[in-house]
Amino acid sequence: MGEAVASYISTLSPVFFVSQVFTIVILTVFGSLIVVCACKGRSSLFDVLLYFPVGISVYALVSFALLVSGIKFGLLSVTVLCVLIAVAAIFMIVRKGWSVTGGFTGEQVIIGMITLLCISVISTSGIISVSVMNDSLYYYSMYPKALVHYGYLRPNFNVFLTDIGQMSALINTLPYMYGFNENFGILTCLNINTLLLFAYAVYECAIRYLGKKTAMVTSVMLTLVLVSSMPYVIMSKWMMSNSYFMCFMFICVYAAFRTGEDKDTAIPAGRLFIIGIMFSVLSFLRMEGCVIAIILVLCFSVLAFSNRQLTVTFLLPVIVIAAVYDIKVFLMMDIDAPYTFLTPAKAAIQMAALAAVTVYILLLRGRMPAIMDKRLDLIIPGGLVLVNILLCIYNPGRYLGNLKAFVYNISHRSGWGLFPMLLVAVYVLCFIVSCGKGTFGYTFWDMCLVSYLLTCLAVGFARGDALRESIGDSGNRVLLQVTILAFYAACVHVISALLPDVKGTAGD
Repeated sequence: MGEAVASYISTLSPVFFVSQVFTIVILTVFGSLIVVCACKGRSSLFDVLLYFPVGISVYALVSFALLVSGIKFGLLSVTVLCVLIAVAAIFMIVRKGWSVTGGFTGEQVIIGMITLLCISVISTSGIISVSVMNDSLYYYSMYPKALVHYGYLRPNFNVFLTDIGQMSALINTLPYMYGFNENFGILTCLNINTLLLFAYAVYECAIRYLGKKTAMVTSVMLTLVLVSSMPYVIMSKWMMSNSYFMCFMFICVYAAFRTGEDKDTAIPAGRLFIIGIMFSVLSFLRMEGCVIAIILVLCFSVLAFSNRQLTVTFLLPVIVIAAVYDIKVFLMMDIDAPYTFLTPAKAAIQMAALAAVTVYILLLRGRMPAIMDKRLDLIIPGGLVLVNILLCIYNPGRYLGNLKAFVYNISHRSGWGLFPMLLVAVYVLCFIVSCGKGTFGYTFWDMCLVSYLLTCLAVGFARGDALRESIGDSGNRVLLQVTILAFYAACVHVISALLPDVKGTAGD
């Protein structure tokens, strides 16, 4: 019997392999049309690195729209809508006379396609191993398969509707939609894509202050350190929503920083549109994603975005997605489960928080005393410290228990290895080296890192039960998601330490 099964699977493997490679290529081309159209026919290398994330983001958003609208979710409906979006992008590009290749030459396009094909083949070949667990199989394999099979959100999906980031589940419907049996290649390709973007981000930061060759060597070396770190290895190989969240969070934060750091440069609407697409997906990759998205918007408020840009690009899409989903699940369905992560009360708190941040952005930002506007980078984490203090006062037993689990997970190396000590050592050494040259300073990335860690503590409290010291505990996995962002924050200081005697900071 076992030989028969193995023989049957061996006949399917080449088909699955080709189907997944083809899907990755098509999603990247699909994303390229949207990015090129948004950028008015001009793409930089940075834009190229957004092609695949944008492609899977639009697929997830289209799928989500079908499910919450009650239109049957299936191969025909998803494909037709995605094709219509691609055709609309091509029509706009042709009508405006923009370059469909993003301004790249034919030779560059061919090299790019060969590179894409190589990455797709490597990602799908199984050369890079992956890890799975019960949640991988039930939440991100069985549930996506059920979505494709039924084509609608159903009350009997039960905790799948309240405990799972729906965007992660929808990305994982790709195998069952387009004829292969697992999503390992999609996640691996996204990880490779994110690594390339990380290397580019380090190079782009370094090239401002260092020579081209030095910047390139710095980028390669720091990327290799990241790749070899235990938390990155664990997160990149783990078939869970946390891996998607880690990648998308860094991509979104860096894209927002890169776009909004210069207060003297106008921000193109197309660039905001691209970031908004990915940020919308980020907010629903995990159930606590909406809360983290709120904190990130506050962090983005220290950049050069206008109040309207922050609201339309980041807040409005999240509000619409959260509101539509909450109405669909809690008002139109009857979820009967002994335990659910997302409850009507938590959903109401999320919407209230989104409303409060929207009011702040539209009515208060830029109208507060000058000292407060200038020190938002300290006020935001300070406010999160206050929130955590209030949670501790409300239920000291649970809060302190969670804090103990967080500390033990990091200090006892539950998936962290030497990474925390590496970060501490980098900050201490860079402080010592840079202080004498006047190049060390508190950066945007430090603010994001501190704010995220404080948010993790608050989100862990909202889980309702105590966190545990375990590599697989959800609280620890949420912490591990910050790996790339945390390492990039340290990289900014490394680059500062390499500078000659120049006042200022590379990350400011």
